[in-house]
Amino acid sequence: MTSTPDSPTPTGHTPASGSPRFERTITSRLFAYTTVFIALLGCAIYVPLMILPSTADDRAGAIVGGIAIAVATVAVASFIRIRVSVDARGLRVTSAVFGYPLVRIPLDRIAGVHSDMLRARDWGGWGYRIVPGRSTAIILHAGPGLVVEKTNDRFFAITLDDANAAAAVLQRLRTTTA
Repeated sequence: MTSTPDSPTPTGHTPASGSPRFERTITSRLFAYTTVFIALLGCAIYVPLMILPSTADDRAGAIVGGIAIAVATVAVASFIRIRVSVDARGLRVTSAVFGYPLVRIPLDRIAGVHSDMLRARDWGGWGYRIVPGRSTAIILHAGPGLVVEKTNDRFFAITLDDANAAAAVLQRLRTTTA
């Protein structure tokens, strides 16, 4: 897993708008390898079933299975590269591969923020995790992470190498807009 600055402005920099911001793009090799594995497995299993002579029911089952593998491949690929952004709008996490939002938390919904050491076993495993009644998390590796307490007493966490910087910017934004 790598975390690289993706913005020409350094962390904590106050752009011309007067508001601090933080941006990082995180790349996960684990999810890249898993995506390739799922795609290859799907091809190895379902392509022959669709090509070889069989009954219509067998072919329909192969098509449904192939679609399920394709959906799983896209879902896992969404986490190969994710972008974490903190600015005056709050915290946003988007899939850098497909560009769609994964998480949005406006500043007025944030009760507290800190950095912590995150482990997959504490959050229910790797990837996008939902812990009923408690929290959601995006866990891409074990290590430092940003933990946001929301106003509804639930938490959101994301592994991020420079979580202290993200927490500092988010905390500064919360205090200046409050």
